[in-house]
Order: sequence, then structure tokens, then C-alpha cells
Amino acid sequence: MKAFIVGSTGEVGKEVLRSLAAMSIYSSITAFNRRLVEYQDEELKQRITQKVIDFDNINKDDFQGFDAGFCTLGTTRGKAGVEGFVKVDYDYVMHVARAAKDGNCQQFHFASSKGASANSMFLYTKTKGRVEEDLKILEFPRLCIYRPGLLICQREESRPLEAITRALSKFADFNYWWSIPTSMVAKAMVANSLKEGKSVELLEQSDIIKLARNSN
Repeated sequence: MKAFIVGSTGEVGKEVLRSLAAMSIYSSITAFNRRLVEYQDEELKQRITQKVIDFDNINKDDFQGFDAGFCTLGTTRGKAGVEGFVKVDYDYVMHVARAAKDGNCQQFHFASSKGASANSMFLYTKTKGRVEEDLKILEFPRLCIYRPGLLICQREESRPLEAITRALSKFADFNYWWSIPTSMVAKAMVANSLKEGKSVELLEQSDIIKLARNSN
């Protein structure tokens, strides 16, 4: 199988990349990034093909012939501003999805968020909800949307309030009711790509946890 990933420099994307590289069934793995990444892991260096991409002007030929696509693109309003956030979390995701669909990609796996709704009053969940609805319109043979709660990871960038919440979750949320490690999300996404499923699957936090645990 051939897979591609966009957003592999993010916290979930990094874990998806590692999970894909560990699966021998994926003989070809392409990471589309805005710049080349220097991997320290020797397995990633050998297994991953990198391709620099302009998300504003995607070459659809680059997305021909993939079996599965993984999209973990995302930024924050604080980092990119309102316009920048919408451009990355909505426009870029849809640019990639349309190119993948035109390239006959059979599966598209999208990392969304808990509470995503096009009718939400909050920018983050509203944008994620808009993407979910518009991805459905593309009619992939199989579309899988993942809605994890608070992501637990060691971020390179500083987000003090989120760091405090993550620290609390280690003691107050040991059953993963509202938080989840990024490694678990990635494991579920990759494991699910190897299963048969419905044409559209919406996976909430509990579904993601079950998939991840059953993949061990």
C-alpha cells in the first residue's frame, strides 16, 4: 500500500509517521511538507519520502495513486491569527483533500477535534466542523474522521495553559474521558486504515481509544 501524510511535523503527525513506518504493509510513505525535515530516526530516513509542497498552489499530479491519505494539518489562532488559522485548518486541508480525491485516493483519514460542529460559536470547533462537512461532499470511497479530546504530548512550542491542563489530566483523567496521548490517536488512525469500514466513519474519543488498544 501507498500512503501520504500532510501535517507530519505536528504532534499527531509525528506519531502517525512513526506508526506508518512501523507497518511493512505500507511499502511507500510520502510526507508532504513546506520544507524538508531532518529526521534523526534512521528508520524514518529510510522509509519516508519527503516532498516539498506549496499548499496554496498544489500540483495535483503529486497526489496520484495513493491508497491512503492522512491529514493532521493544524495551527492555532494565537500562532497564525484568525485568517492564518482558517487558511491552514480549512483551506489547506480542503486543497489536499481535493487533490487526493482527484488522484483516486481510496481512504482519507482526517484528525479533527472533539466538539467539532459547523454550527459552533467557537472558531476552532466551527472550522473543524466545516471541514468535516465539506470532506463528506467529496465522496471518498472511505472517509474517516477522528475527534480526540485534549491531546497529551510534549510540545516544542510553549502553551502554558494547555501544559497545566495536560499535567492535571495525568492524575484526573487516567481513563481518558477527556484527554488522550497523541501516540494513541496516531495508532488508531493507522490501525483503522488496515480495516474495512463504512464509506464515512466518525470516530469519537471512546472509539479512538478502543481502536488504539485493540491494535496492540
